[in-house]
Amino acid sequence: MYFVLKKVYIWLPRVFGCHCQDERSFHYKGIRFPICARCTGEAVGILVGMVLILFHQFDILFYFYRFCKKNRVSKFDSRVEKFYN
Repeated sequence: MYFVLKKVYIWLPRVFGCHCQDERSFHYKGIRFPICARCTGEAVGILVGMVLILFHQFDILFYFYRFCKKNRVSKFDSRVEKFYN
């Protein structure tokens, strides 16, 4: 388990491009998080978004198509009709 945590502490700052400043990071029981507060918010947002997409599989293209059809956006209309037909 320690090996995995060590890899996470190296990997997360590289992915998020985090500056890892000690005064801008959360601390838990005296241990600094591997990424700053801003990047922690980004990571939580990404994870929550991925979970919501799994439970709410919206057909975004279909809703966008309905919006365009309602507002008479004609350039997009023909391309989407080909996709759905």
